[in-house]
Amino acid sequence: MNAPDLNQVSDETMGGNEVLGRQPTRESYDVTAALNLVSETAAAIKAFDEQAAQALERAPIKVAHIRMR
Repeated sequence: MNAPDLNQVSDETMGGNEVLGRQPTRESYDVTAALNLVSETAAAIKAFDEQAAQALERAPIKVAHIRMR
């Protein structure tokens, strides 16, 4: 029984399918980090907006007299 040459199989796999064999680049890590930052920022803005809305609901309504010019 002939065992496959693992080095040859590995080389064929890496060369035959470059997309799967490609290592993540520094740029892909940077893009991922940027997307995570945007996502976290959006979540923080949403939470702040919800808290502000709740605070406005609890605040007593005061009518300010505005002088029209």
